[in-house]
Amino acid sequence: MRRIVLGVGAMIAAVLLGYVGLHDHRVKPTSVRVAPAGPAGEADTTLIIVNAPPSVVHFDSEQPLELLAAANRGDVPSQATLCLRAMDASAASDDFATAAHWCSLAADGGNADSQARYGRLFQTGKGVAQDLEQAAVWYEKAAQQQNNYAMYMLGRMLIEKDDATDVARGSVMLQRAAALGNSNARIALERLGIEPEGRRNQQLLTR
Repeated sequence: MRRIVLGVGAMIAAVLLGYVGLHDHRVKPTSVRVAPAGPAGEADTTLIIVNAPPSVVHFDSEQPLELLAAANRGDVPSQATLCLRAMDASAASDDFATAAHWCSLAADGGNADSQARYGRLFQTGKGVAQDLEQAAVWYEKAAQQQNNYAMYMLGRMLIEKDDATDVARGSVMLQRAAALGNSNARIALERLGIEPEGRRNQQLLTR
């Protein structure tokens, strides 16, 4: 039985390593423990995961290997899913290296939510070197795809620059985010003494 388990593990590792030649080599292959749902330490399996940074990644998916394989093939939705899961897991461990890896790939692939999350990592310096210019770049990309969180964060960043032009643009970003349902943007506008656009239009209609 032990030989069968080891043989299956070796086959899976070989399949995953076969993708190395097809993908970005910015991060070297490394051993990552993928833990399925269940009590900690139960049925942990060590595999070679292509392009994954040195970190322990926990997934609650019933089919984590398929998800990882798809992500390593360049499937952007799968990369975005891993970006989200790694961000959630990193909140407890404060190790954002894995999140930065998957978010960067999904962001490069055009996923708006991942672009916003990648921007947040640059803004806070989590998993990457802090770079506010890069944060703004990724927030802008996500905002162009109508991501209201990115609009809100970019609006805040622009307003904090305390430049008249940036403040005006930041206010527009907050208005757009509020119109798309971002409650934080609405609160930020009210604190600035600016009436959210939707509410102002509603008042005009009722006069």
